[in-house]
Amino acid sequence: MKMKTIKKYLNIIVRIAVYSFMGSLEYRTQTVMRLVRIAIEFFLALLFINAFFSHTNSISGWDNHSVILTLGIFNVLFALVYFFISENLYSLGKDIKKGDIDGVLIKPLDTQFFLSCRKMHPQNIFRIIGGMIIIAYAINSAGILLTFANVSLFLLTFLSGIIICFSLLSLIGTLGFWTYTSALYDLVNTTLSVSRYPTDIFPRAAVFALTVIPLIFIATVPAKTLIGKTDLLTWLSPFLAVGIFVLARKFLFYALGTYTSASS
Repeated sequence: MKMKTIKKYLNIIVRIAVYSFMGSLEYRTQTVMRLVRIAIEFFLALLFINAFFSHTNSISGWDNHSVILTLGIFNVLFALVYFFISENLYSLGKDIKKGDIDGVLIKPLDTQFFLSCRKMHPQNIFRIIGGMIIIAYAINSAGILLTFANVSLFLLTFLSGIIICFSLLSLIGTLGFWTYTSALYDLVNTTLSVSRYPTDIFPRAAVFALTVIPLIFIATVPAKTLIGKTDLLTWLSPFLAVGIFVLARKFLFYALGTYTSASS
């Protein structure tokens, strides 16, 4: 991809984000309520973790700071996905039935990009900030030494986690070309929320299932790179991200090939 093209899409992302932020200012009460809800969610999650670890020092090799670190990573990652992408994929089936994507398809832009990022939700910036605070707290409390090596691996696996999460949601959203997917999308979101905790703490059968799905790559693998628990999954993460992204993209364009415009 040429640098000029990259700048073009970055400019579009910034413009959409600015317009979305300006639109959100019209609903200030809703924004305040969202902030309060996020604060309560963080408080309850941290309370649960601290209450659990008041009876034990670790579980499956994970102490309380490592679990809190995973929680923070999960929230930042999911907030980024929701900021840019998720709601567009959630409403894709409805937009298809109403014919609203016809205008998207005629834009001189990459179809997957614009279908995924045409609307953004800037309120998720609060969750991103909160998650980053939790990550910083966990790193400081655990005495984790940040080096070029572990930070680089973290960024690589974190980006891979974002791509994997997006691709999974994209696969579900694409089913909207044939059926309504709201209920299935909600089910997948609920399943994905399991990754807010280290998947290693679950029974072996569950760990295997979460590796296949593959939820383990969303927050657990990035957290492992920071606490010095790198393994085969660390190196597998970017390859899996590329593979599942290509699959999601091919599936989307296959679905577009079967789509009949609502105006035709």
